[in-house]
Amino acid sequence: MLADGKFSDTEALALAEELRDAFDAHFAHDSISALLDVSIGMAAYDGHGDPPRLIEHADTALYHAKTISRGTTAFFTSDLERKATYRVEVEQGLRDGIGQHAFDMHYHPIVDTVRGKITGFEALAHWTHPTLGVVPPGIFIEIAEQLGLMEALTEVLLRKATAEAVEWQQDLYLSFCLSADQLIKPSAGLRILTILAEVRLPPARFEAEVAETAIMRDINNARETLNNLREAGVRIALDDFGTGYSRFGHLRDLAIDKLTIDKSYIDNTCSDSRAATIVSGIVMMSNSISMTCTAEGIEHAAQLDLVTSMGCEGAQRDLIARPMAADVALQMIAASRKAVQAA
Repeated sequence: MLADGKFSDTEALALAEELRDAFDAHFAHDSISALLDVSIGMAAYDGHGDPPRLIEHADTALYHAKTISRGTTAFFTSDLERKATYRVEVEQGLRDGIGQHAFDMHYHPIVDTVRGKITGFEALAHWTHPTLGVVPPGIFIEIAEQLGLMEALTEVLLRKATAEAVEWQQDLYLSFCLSADQLIKPSAGLRILTILAEVRLPPARFEAEVAETAIMRDINNARETLNNLREAGVRIALDDFGTGYSRFGHLRDLAIDKLTIDKSYIDNTCSDSRAATIVSGIVMMSNSISMTCTAEGIEHAAQLDLVTSMGCEGAQRDLIARPMAADVALQMIAASRKAVQAA
């Protein structure tokens, strides 16, 4: 829609409200009634540029409005344009990067709380764009999901991580988060096991980390994938337990070996008795049904001491070590091995 004339921001918003009000009534056709939500993007002509550019600006504002909430109005701004340009560059870089395997893996140690020994590493994706520099995983993974590239991206990352984990000593395992797209695909289990066989990483040294939100995308296919992996010797970890759906029925119905306790609970264990009680309850429950558990987000010695006293077997985060590149992880493994031999 093109509105001709001079409008203040207030007047433009009033016009947008009128447009939305026009769609508030139910639309009826025969026995079918529908109610539409309308999002609006607006751009003001400043006397420069051409009509296609103006439409492009309005479309950018519309996209932003939809990301905020349904039925929202947004104005085009130069900041939105910068964000849109950044996103386009990330999108193209992702497509090229997947084809060129242009991703690195960083590894976050998982430590036995009693012995203080590294038992494994969690794989974390790391990407440096040719011109944008380091792109945070929270950005490029979200965009990959929106573009339908998550399955291809996860396979590239999985191949990279498993090939590097083969170089570790045999008692260390690799923890790798499976995407929803990868988890619910009927052939997912076989595909993962094929990659493990190709790089010669024993299934017993691989831990598939899954989120409840991913499982809920298609619980039947997810269950089949997890069962196939577990039967082959892969361990299954339920990530960020205590958030999202957190259905205890999953612990009964799914092939789960380990729970990771969400950082939001660990953050408050020493200052909030309710959070500490919840963590203690999760640990006791996991132990009673022969599951292990790992506390994520350990930042202070007091937190580590507390979860250890509760019986939590694993711990992870910056108090122990920050995520590190593959070569640094190898150096840490070698140093740890020498320390054990010297003792």
